[in-house]
Amino acid sequence: MIVRKYLYPIAIFILIVLNLYMSVKYKRTIIKTINLIEELRYNNENYEFMISSLRKNRKIFYSNEDTRVTNLSISDIKGNMYKLKEIVTNDKYLVLYFDENACSLCVEKELELMKHYFSDVKERIIILTNFKNYKDYFNLIETNKIDFKIFNMNNKKLGYKIENFSLPYVFILDPSMKAKYFFIPDKNLKGWSDDYYEAIYKRFFKAVQ
Repeated sequence: MIVRKYLYPIAIFILIVLNLYMSVKYKRTIIKTINLIEELRYNNENYEFMISSLRKNRKIFYSNEDTRVTNLSISDIKGNMYKLKEIVTNDKYLVLYFDENACSLCVEKELELMKHYFSDVKERIIILTNFKNYKDYFNLIETNKIDFKIFNMNNKKLGYKIENFSLPYVFILDPSMKAKYFFIPDKNLKGWSDDYYEAIYKRFFKAVQ
C-alpha cells in the first residue's frame, strides 16, 4: 500500500520532469531552426547582392573596355599641372578614381588594400580624385598616409557614366590612354576587392620585382 501511495506522485513528478526536459529541448530545437532560417535568408540576400554587384561590374566592364581616357589636365598636391598622358609614360598603371562625395569608408578600405598589394610597385599606382574642397583633399591624404601618385582633376571628368554616381572605381591604363579591366569595389562583399587586386598584381605587376 505504501508503494502504491507514493507511486502516483513519483510518476507525476517524472512526467513533469520529462515534459520540462522535452520543452527545453524543443525550445533549443526551435531556436536552432530559427537561426538556420535566418542564416539561410542572410546567405540568400548576400548571394543576391553579390549577383547584383557582378552584373553591375560586368556591365561597366563591357561598356568601357578598351576605351580611351581623356588626356585632361590634372594637378599634384603642390598645385603643379600635368597632362594625364605625361604621368602614364610607359607600361601599365593601376588607377583608382573617386570624388569628394564617395563613401569615405569605401575609399579608405581600397587605399588600405592597395597599400597591401602594391606597396612594392607604388610608382605604377595613380590616384585620381575630384575635390573642390582642398581642406578635405589634404585631410584625406594625411589621414590615409597616401604615398601613391595622387592628382586632383579639378572638377573635370574622365568621361564614364559611373562618375555620375560618385562611386569609386579602378582600372588599368596604358600609355596609349586605353582603359581596361574596370572594377567597382564593394565594402559589403568580403574578399571582393582582394580577388581583383591579387589577379591584377599577378598579371601586370609581379614581373616587375
